[in-house]
Amino acid sequence: MILAITGKAGVGKSTIASHIEEIFRIPIIDLDKIGHDLLQTPQITELLVQQFNSAILDENQTISRPLLSKLVFSDFKKLTQLNAIMHPAIKNSVLNYTQQYKPHALIVGALIKEIGLLEHIDHVILITASKKNIKEYSPTKLAIHKFQANDADYKCFSDRIFTNDFTNNLSKDIIQHIYSLLKEIPYD
Repeated sequence: MILAITGKAGVGKSTIASHIEEIFRIPIIDLDKIGHDLLQTPQITELLVQQFNSAILDENQTISRPLLSKLVFSDFKKLTQLNAIMHPAIKNSVLNYTQQYKPHALIVGALIKEIGLLEHIDHVILITASKKNIKEYSPTKLAIHKFQANDADYKCFSDRIFTNDFTNNLSKDIIQHIYSLLKEIPYD
């Protein structure tokens, strides 16, 4: 079973995913990590420099994530250009990992729909949180929200929704939910 955890930046996706990985021994496919790793590849570096010029490179001639972020999160057109390069590469990597990790894997990321992964996922779990809680626990993540789908859009493609109040209850609830999904399916 291919599961996914999604939701806006700062809602606790990675924290919950690490609990799931530990308890169920399900491999995690982290979209952010894949994206960061791809930024270090020569192919992606070349494409991004062609698109945005060498101003996005650091002193080692590798992509500077802070410089790239500053550029694309200040201009929606440039973000769209970045996504046109990155999303297909991320999708290809994710599909390779799901084949490698069969029969079970957990995809974690805010952009599963935008990357085109929904048709490859059996069950989507949405985590939401109040802006107040996100601001308290992950204040730097709020700036990204204006570039992400709203909660109503996420709810349209999610099979189960949990609200994170940043207590331990969320982990327990999601773990119970995943256990109910997996209890009929043998896993190693």
